[in-house]
Amino acid sequence: GRGGFRGGPGGGMGGIGFGGMMFSRTLREGEIQAKFPKEYEAAAKQMIEAEAKLRELARKAKVELPADINSSYRELRLKDPAGFAEIEKLLKSQDRDERRQGMEKMRALAEKNGIKLAGPMGGGMMFRRPGGEGRDGGSRGGEGGPRMRDNNPARIRLIREKFPEEFKKVNELRQAGKRQEADELLRDLMRRVSNQRPPRD
Repeated sequence: GRGGFRGGPGGGMGGIGFGGMMFSRTLREGEIQAKFPKEYEAAAKQMIEAEAKLRELARKAKVELPADINSSYRELRLKDPAGFAEIEKLLKSQDRDERRQGMEKMRALAEKNGIKLAGPMGGGMMFRRPGGEGRDGGSRGGEGGPRMRDNNPARIRLIREKFPEEFKKVNELRQAGKRQEADELLRDLMRRVSNQRPPRD
């Protein structure tokens, strides 16, 4: 298949689990960097500069541009290559605890270098549902496993409209590094939104 999230034995990132799926692009960039370090560094710098220019244009146009998750990883890789290489080894691991350790180290390394990570790593709308319940009510990823589908855009929009102050508080908590509190508040808001919805026929 196409794209970075699929694969199999001997097929690049296939079979390395959640960490590999989430960081598929940046791990592959690491392979390129290993083979062509100077060329990669030049290309990565150009991409980082282009992203900064695009964000500046978006600000002038008053357009809310979602952060490019790979751009922040790329910037961190260039700023601290040794630290990032250590993190990559953990993210490639088959062991869930080691992958989680890699994610925590990445957050710490980003904070140390003054880089704001995008997406779930930077406090995006990814959290665990009690009991690991998926959006369709089924259990996926085990007890309390990582939930990547809970950020239903329509539901998030509804929360923002119905509870603007509480939603603002969620973002403030995330920015302050209080992810667990933010996730709990967001779960509560989702429950409240669900309770307000009229039952379907």
